[in-house]
Amino acid sequence: MTETTQIIKLEDKPLEYVTLREQCDSCGHQAYYRISFEAGHLFFCRHHYMKQEDTFFEKALDIVDESELL
Repeated sequence: MTETTQIIKLEDKPLEYVTLREQCDSCGHQAYYRISFEAGHLFFCRHHYMKQEDTFFEKALDIVDESELL
């Protein structure tokens, strides 16, 4: 996890959030996580987020977690 990585929950009402139109960049299913990096951001379903969670904590600037919508 980088020193500035933060997990943002839905109740924090982030300006940039995951919409119902966002799809997982790995499989195309509904995305519930938005991972921001210096180069941009990626969207993931719960399954693919959990598979890579440790890597995201190491490299992401922030993570928007809307998995409570499941």
